[in-house]
Amino acid sequence: MCELSGASHDADALAMSVRDAYHLRNRVVHQGFRISGAQARRTFEAVNFVLRASWLATICTPEPFDASNWIEHFSTITESLLPSLARATGRLVLYRAVEGREDPLTYPFALARHQDTFIVTIPPGISEPVAAALTVITNDSFDYTSRPYPHLSVSATAKRFLVAGLIDTEAAAITRAVYFAFAALCREREGFNVEAASDHMLMGLRGTFRQLGHTFDTEDTRFKMIAASMASYLLRGSAFAKQAFVNGLQTKHGPVLQRALDFEKILAVLDPDAPHSMCDAFRLIHGTTMWLDSVVVTCPTERATYGTRRWEFDRA
Repeated sequence: MCELSGASHDADALAMSVRDAYHLRNRVVHQGFRISGAQARRTFEAVNFVLRASWLATICTPEPFDASNWIEHFSTITESLLPSLARATGRLVLYRAVEGREDPLTYPFALARHQDTFIVTIPPGISEPVAAALTVITNDSFDYTSRPYPHLSVSATAKRFLVAGLIDTEAAAITRAVYFAFAALCREREGFNVEAASDHMLMGLRGTFRQLGHTFDTEDTRFKMIAASMASYLLRGSAFAKQAFVNGLQTKHGPVLQRALDFEKILAVLDPDAPHSMCDAFRLIHGTTMWLDSVVVTCPTERATYGTRRWEFDRA
């Protein structure tokens, strides 16, 4: 928790000072409201006051990780959850479905981070061990992006000549799926209920696909991303959940299901004791696609990239 050094006001006072500014902003943007000169001046002064306060030095005071919101909802907390988040300070905040809108397909599990706040969106009926496992694994997959781990990236040539946004999204999504699978293997050894968490995600996906009126063609830009995400859950799911998933998708969604099963076999090369094993997974996935050299496997361990061939960083 941080406090402003030398300030005679607290955070609530700062927030209240710009409340009217927010209100006016919303009326202007959403309702076409025109403000007067006096209103504009007051708004400017309020915002300027907050900006001046932000120039003050901050004092960070150590606080225990705040999980009260989590405990309030679940009445318990997995003992190893907080240490596994690798933060000395921070808090967990849960977003829950409101009564009358309890469709788990509308409220899938999700994790977002803002500074030291972990914002967890939970569907109704999810158990605490499952929520804890998904929180830790998803957080790990975020953290892996800042480590020197193998990953997929868009080549410099593709960025010059292609609409990079689409393949950037695809490379990032498949990278996250492999990271999720690797993190699941690591956390399973620490006692987190990864199987139940994987089953929960497979059940949600199966329900979603049962409601779809269409399927995904192999040329659809989402095809490989969806397949990789499915594979990351299939890897550690129970035999029962995996069979139910296959039974639920094979009739209408056979192609994407088959690609997910192919990717699951590829993810079997992952070794929780060897992060570099992710390079093998990425290279095998790369070999099943038509990326050629638009998307490459970047391996910081070997200081090389792999597309249709290998290039060292210094010569790329």
